[in-house]
Amino acid sequence: MSAGAAVRPFFKTLAGPALFIALGTLPIAWSDPSLAAKTAARSLAASAVLLLIIRTQPVAKWLAFGSRLAWLAPLADVAMLTYRLIHSLADTARVTQRAQRMRLGEATWRCRMRSTGFLATQTLPESVRRAKALERALDCRLAGAALKVVS
Repeated sequence: MSAGAAVRPFFKTLAGPALFIALGTLPIAWSDPSLAAKTAARSLAASAVLLLIIRTQPVAKWLAFGSRLAWLAPLADVAMLTYRLIHSLADTARVTQRAQRMRLGEATWRCRMRSTGFLATQTLPESVRRAKALERALDCRLAGAALKVVS
């Protein structure tokens, strides 16, 4: 993989925050253009660093580091459970969508919309069920004491 191939997706990912930052600094630019430029540059630099960290280091590595620090351990547990929930639901939705495509087909726009509706009605109750199960697991693991300080 060449460096140009790795840089292109990074800048595509950075385009959304850059547009948001540019729109957010427009009101400042009317009264003080130099302050708007400084604010935009700092915001863009912070977003670029954050995206670089996210794109190069796995989330599980950061969560493991956070769980080793005593004061970040409850937050790391919550973040890891959320991370697991999101990825398990994404996998379930992907498998369900593939099965629906094979069963129902996607010949027309109407078929695709119907398939999306079926996917939502199957995935949403499953996500609530899994979230409740993970909430119970977190409560049992932390015994409710550690998160009272955080919340």
